[in-house]
Amino acid sequence: MIMRLGIIIHMIENIFLRSRLEAAIRRSDKMCVLLSHVRLNYPNTSGGCGNYKQLHELLLRMNEEAGWKKVCLAINGHNHTDSYQCWDGIHHIDINSASNEWVGSEYGRLEPNEDYDEEVHKLHPYLKYVIPYKEPLCAIITLDGKKRRLEVKGMKTSFIGSSLEERGHSGTVGGTPITPIISDLELTI
Repeated sequence: MIMRLGIIIHMIENIFLRSRLEAAIRRSDKMCVLLSHVRLNYPNTSGGCGNYKQLHELLLRMNEEAGWKKVCLAINGHNHTDSYQCWDGIHHIDINSASNEWVGSEYGRLEPNEDYDEEVHKLHPYLKYVIPYKEPLCAIITLDGKKRRLEVKGMKTSFIGSSLEERGHSGTVGGTPITPIISDLELTI
């Protein structure tokens, strides 16, 4: 069995998902981009995929079989962070949350203020466990398959409420800094 995000995925389900992914990649004569909720290149403990090593090996094998970098990009957003890594020629992009970073009860100190009044806090009792962003974040991602170019146009905002440092928080999640940013990025993939 494989443990992922607190959910046990039975081996039969894992085999089914892996075979579907393999079949889809083999069928395509185009670049393959993987979109997922969780990171595909990190262990479960960092908001990733419990069998990330096996998945990475599968993607490398698919590229080797194709004779070119067919699987070139994986995009996710689970950790609400802004980061980029390249593993063995496969680009991994973490897209930040549109609205907040969850910090839990230990660091959550958002109190009613001019941004979120008492009524909003009553309707959304978990609001106090996040560090919200002043404006919502978004990104425009452009992929040019012919030129094998990827462009991310992101944006920046600020946090509402006390800073991570004032809350006693390390300022990172899964080894990645917590920032109210989606960075611009240009890559040849």
